[in-house]
Amino acid sequence: MKSASAQVVIPGIDGEFSYLVPRELANLVLRGTRVLVPFRSRRVTGFVVEAHAKPVEAATRAIDQMLDDSPAFSEDLMRFTGWMADYYLCAWGDALRAALPAGLDAEDQFRFALTEQHRDQLTLGNESYSQDIAELLDALEDTPLSARQVKSRFGIDPDGAEIRALKQSGRIEYKPFLRGPGLTSCLSASWRFPNPPVRGSPTIPSGPLSRPAARKD
Repeated sequence: MKSASAQVVIPGIDGEFSYLVPRELANLVLRGTRVLVPFRSRRVTGFVVEAHAKPVEAATRAIDQMLDDSPAFSEDLMRFTGWMADYYLCAWGDALRAALPAGLDAEDQFRFALTEQHRDQLTLGNESYSQDIAELLDALEDTPLSARQVKSRFGIDPDGAEIRALKQSGRIEYKPFLRGPGLTSCLSASWRFPNPPVRGSPTIPSGPLSRPAARKD
């Protein structure tokens, strides 16, 4: 199914939020995928809990980027974390975030970097940029920078017009660095959940959570 909008939950925030799905991501946004979304004045990691074939009226902002090539959570784990959120009265996004292996939250996992096209053209000295942008581009020649670093070091809004213009012109890109192992395989190797309940059910899962036996390669 091609998605036109999606319900997203965000760690630390109660409720679900509606986002439009860009056309180029229509086949990728599925229940259980992680996405990067604009929230208030920043980008945050969110989790898709429902995808819609048609736009919903509440969706006014669009998903920025996909963080996974396929769903990071199985349907059983989605239902289990939904039950956890209901039973323990916590945000569903917090339950999903807790299920992630350490270090895979994405806000500092993505970096701004110069594109190979920009490096090949060596046009830094020939372009007319503001002093802040020129200093940022100089810094990006040495190392990629996170959105937080761009804002704190150079006073530049990572979601602002100048950064958008640089991305649209192909000068810079915002892409993942130091990605960890595949989430689905990592989670399935860490825990087995017996008979996950349907979200909204008051029934506590029967049986203890059990780790699989260690593999012997």
